[in-house]
Amino acid sequence: MKMSLREKEELADFSYRFIISMIVNNEIRPGEAILETELAERLNISRTPVRQALERFVAEGLFEKKKKRGCLIPVPTPEDADKVFQAREIIEREMARQAALNRTTSDIDALRKILDTEAEMLSSYNKEGYWMANEQFHFGIMKATQNPYLERYGHHIFRKSSIYIFFFDTFYRRTKKSNTPPNLKSPTQHSQILEAIEKKHHNQSGRLMEEHIQYSLHVLTGV
Repeated sequence: MKMSLREKEELADFSYRFIISMIVNNEIRPGEAILETELAERLNISRTPVRQALERFVAEGLFEKKKKRGCLIPVPTPEDADKVFQAREIIEREMARQAALNRTTSDIDALRKILDTEAEMLSSYNKEGYWMANEQFHFGIMKATQNPYLERYGHHIFRKSSIYIFFFDTFYRRTKKSNTPPNLKSPTQHSQILEAIEKKHHNQSGRLMEEHIQYSLHVLTGV
């Protein structure tokens, strides 16, 4: 039976999320190869959606293409981290401003639901769920700009920065689940950003987003 385009896209997205889960759960590290054939066998699917997922990682700058049907996670460097977060700071600061100017009521409602999910994932120490909620929050702000070009570049730089967060943020590096929810500053910062966007305080929205991204880099580097 021939698979529809939508089914293929769903399998590619499933493969993409599975790889994210592998990274979050310390199954793969920088410098290690991810082979298309091995992943397809593990997921019990054809190599095509796995290949599409890996190509997506390459396009986003997270992985490097290998010759033998696979990818390599590049080894992050402090110099690259500074450049990535500087670019993200500039881009997302402006997007937060534009979101405050152009957001709709449905945008605010969607972002508020995301923050509820984020709090739930944090309290249960669901690292993958928390990451997905964090990503959805930032992507939701990008969508609220009503500018697809800003949204596209925002997705790229956010995903590029994620490789540093996955491998160097202590929240994601912990291997044992704690009975006490982690005390993270980011959820409070997210709430403050959303409040400023909802009130259409565009300059404050941009400033809060800038501070949030600077804090994210500080958590990784201690500087």
